[in-house]
Amino acid sequence: MTVDLVKITASPLELGAELPVGLQFNATEANAAGPLVTRTIQDDQANPAVDILGQGNPVPAAGMGIVYTKTLIGEQVAFTYQADDGTTVANDVETYTWLPKVYAGVALVPGAVDEVFIEALLENELRADKGISRTGLTWTMSQYIWVAFPQAFNPTNALDFLVQIGGAGFPGGFVLDTAGISVTPNTPNGIPALYDVWRSTGSGSGFVVDLTVSP
Repeated sequence: MTVDLVKITASPLELGAELPVGLQFNATEANAAGPLVTRTIQDDQANPAVDILGQGNPVPAAGMGIVYTKTLIGEQVAFTYQADDGTTVANDVETYTWLPKVYAGVALVPGAVDEVFIEALLENELRADKGISRTGLTWTMSQYIWVAFPQAFNPTNALDFLVQIGGAGFPGGFVLDTAGISVTPNTPNGIPALYDVWRSTGSGSGFVVDLTVSP
């Protein structure tokens, strides 16, 4: 008999294998295709294996007895799931990584370059480095291109940025607008981090551009 372990998702946010730095994560259960003798989950944090056979999905924090809150960029927890139907043992390993967001977008010069402004930039993703890349940004008249990432991803300079218009690219053209802005993820237990904000030296003229930031 083949035991099919279904991939797990994070709780409370379904973010796959990446979680915002500081987010509390309650481990979830893997489902199997047939009747099982045992079903266990174990992390790589020196905690003992937990028998989760018959528990609800996701396993509540009370059932696991283990809660993970990672506060450093790149911290990980790997979970090993094992299901045994008496003749076949199947294993599935899932690794979760805690990462900050990198933000990018086009906007007018604001009254204040602060946390609110950074989090309002429309292009963002969880990253292990500053290498965000976006295509098809409409660079409207009087707007600037903005990129914000944690100071932990420095050093950087203007040549880390590449803007392409119609297939032709030009490097640089960015300045460090504001440094050391405290940004707290909008998640439970969010841990603030200092961000640097970079701005294009020139404003747009209605171009549609592609933006690449080197990792």
